[in-house]
Amino acid sequence: MPAGVYLIRNSITWRVYVGQSKRIERRWEQHIDALSMGKHHNNLVQSDWCEHGIESFTFSVAELVKKDGSLLYHERCWVSI
Repeated sequence: MPAGVYLIRNSITWRVYVGQSKRIERRWEQHIDALSMGKHHNNLVQSDWCEHGIESFTFSVAELVKKDGSLLYHERCWVSI
């Protein structure tokens, strides 16, 4: 499983959640599980999920990163864009 920075984008509100993980695919599964249970840590993402549903979301890889501790740096670069 790749490590890197990922984006969760709502196609209706255009809000974008930026995250990083050493195991992106597994992290997406965790997001979907939390959102489906109404327990996501980001209130805006949870609100959009409840209002618009899974079909309004896209999950994509922004950047693949080596698992060398630079994930946080790369995430912060994407957040600042």
